[in-house]
Amino acid sequence: MQGWKSPLLGVRFVLVGKDLELYRPDGKRFLSYEEQVRRAEQAEGEREYEVLRAEAERVRADLAGRQRIVEQQRAGQAENERQLANQRAEAERLRAEKLETLLQQLNPDLLKSDDLA
Repeated sequence: MQGWKSPLLGVRFVLVGKDLELYRPDGKRFLSYEEQVRRAEQAEGEREYEVLRAEAERVRADLAGRQRIVEQQRAGQAENERQLANQRAEAERLRAEKLETLLQQLNPDLLKSDDLA
């Protein structure tokens, strides 16, 4: 059987030690059962790796999106705090003007003498 080639299938049979190897018509060796199992396991491992990699990428993208939202919220909060400080300063300025006006109405001479000093 050594080197025998099937006339119908074109498959060549080669005995290597105790193992029988089969070669396709194009000359490539058929894989053994163990080699097929190993390749299938490797392919499954690669698929699992790709799923995990894609999930990790999705999580990274989600985290980046959440970080952008947090940064936008912080910027908005800082803007709100700035506006509140401006409003408080404006309220204080108006209060001071009102007090000055009231003091002028109560004692116009008192403020005039202070203005001269």
